[in-house]
Amino acid sequence: VRQFLYKAIQHAYRVGDFWMPIPGYEERALCPFCRDSSDNLDHILLECESPTRKIIWLLAADLWPDLYGPWPSVNFGTVLGCGKLSTHLPNPPDQREQAPHPDSPSDNPDTPRPHPGASRLLQILISESMYLIWVL
Repeated sequence: VRQFLYKAIQHAYRVGDFWMPIPGYEERALCPFCRDSSDNLDHILLECESPTRKIIWLLAADLWPDLYGPWPSVNFGTVLGCGKLSTHLPNPPDQREQAPHPDSPSDNPDTPRPHPGASRLLQILISESMYLIWVL
């Protein structure tokens, strides 16, 4: 997955417009499923009408627990930066009442706090889904 992300950020994959100036290979620039869009990495991972891509993202969203809030909207920047994603959860109501210093900015009970478990799950779901779409 790391190598895929590195190559995606560096535009090392030969997809889409890379094939346009090469005689005899112009058809590779178009998506084989959509036939009317450039087959770039953004299109392959997020926009293509391929049933495989749709199923993978639906399954990833289905694995996301409701306890962690709604499934975030995924765009190309989210995919490429998936290693730095974090999820913040609001403090439970019972902890709001027990906060020792409500005026202190670091202990403000209404400030969302990072949730390492939810953040790691989100990173895994997005990175593995993205890589699976690419491999298939």
